[in-house]
Amino acid sequence: MAVTALDLQVGALLAGTPDAVADPYPTYAGLRAQGRVHRVNGAVLLSHYQDITAILTDTRAQKIFGPAAALIASAPPDQRAHAEELVSWFRSWLTQSNGQTHERLRSLVHLAFTAKVIGNLHAGIEAVVGSLLDGIERQGGNTIDFVADFAYHLPLIVICQMVDVPVEDRFLIRDWSRGFAAFISGSTDVAASYESMVRLRSHLGQIVEKRRGGSTTELLTALFNAEEAGDRLSNDELVTMIVHLVFGGHETTTHQLGNGLVSLLRNRAQWDRLREDRSLVRNAVDELLRYNSPVQETHRAFAEDVEYASTAIRAGEPVRVLLGSGNHDPEVFPEPERLDVARSNARRQLGLGLGSHYCLGQALTRLEAEVAFTALLERFPDLTLEREQLEWFPTFSMHGVRAVPIRLRGRRA
Repeated sequence: MAVTALDLQVGALLAGTPDAVADPYPTYAGLRAQGRVHRVNGAVLLSHYQDITAILTDTRAQKIFGPAAALIASAPPDQRAHAEELVSWFRSWLTQSNGQTHERLRSLVHLAFTAKVIGNLHAGIEAVVGSLLDGIERQGGNTIDFVADFAYHLPLIVICQMVDVPVEDRFLIRDWSRGFAAFISGSTDVAASYESMVRLRSHLGQIVEKRRGGSTTELLTALFNAEEAGDRLSNDELVTMIVHLVFGGHETTTHQLGNGLVSLLRNRAQWDRLREDRSLVRNAVDELLRYNSPVQETHRAFAEDVEYASTAIRAGEPVRVLLGSGNHDPEVFPEPERLDVARSNARRQLGLGLGSHYCLGQALTRLEAEVAFTALLERFPDLTLEREQLEWFPTFSMHGVRAVPIRLRGRRA
């Protein structure tokens, strides 16, 4: 069978080719135009909103870590055991678990993310945002890197405060998190990633033990006391949950903030619309997640043969669920390539998942973005991108820009 132009585009996207990763949406449009189900590199690809929502809510579909086998196979022979341990540890996270294990872990920690708990964080998040922007103003000058100077710090400071980790530790946590993330993204330096994992677990584990039995934060107290039908989190589960919250609680939101600001500044009329009507910011957060989400795909598999869109999917066959494509499906979002901060159905976006694996911290990430963009509009209403050409991380599943250089025109007096 002849290789088509679309085949090449899809291959480039899945391989993390820079140009394809920077703008995956034309490739998605090509996939949607040529059918409901595609098979590429041994996996099924689902690109239509209807099919994506169906599989995310299908109780037969199991969450899988799609790259696991390839990551282990590509590790140097003397580091394969470490690669297997890295994969095994990642699979133990709440977001990667299934069935009764997933239900148990989620039931034990959901009380730490109730509307009340998150609502109580609003003033604290505003204080962190204000402090970061004060620091930017004190620096002087007229240009900053929004990611390095703001978007990285905000979510990590907030999550550190929530789990009672010293905020000054965030630089160590950043480096160790990046080391572990490099493995997930395909780095063959398994030894470095393994060391990062060990250090991250050890450091946070020691902090957790120091906090046990004493006065601590509402969230960490809830995790210590989490109990359902006489069950509790084991010590290993608790440390893994804290690592998961710290890792997942800042990587995704950092990309969400960076991607969102780039989208707004490249669509200036929408930034100006928010500047004139701040009441639209909450809806804009969902529209920005739809327009250029940091999470572009997730993976599923079935224990039995099933049929989707009149196509047979074999038991165990990996399914790549293209969330970013669903977010640009014109059957659900008219004119999907147009950013519209007032879009009436923006809340239907898939950037935070759906079904049993819906993002546990969705209320927190929305709140952080809402507070951040509101403050930016107030402090720097006329800011602009310093340059249009940006560098994106060379990964497909997690979509984010490395740096967002912005010019702070309109600095508040």
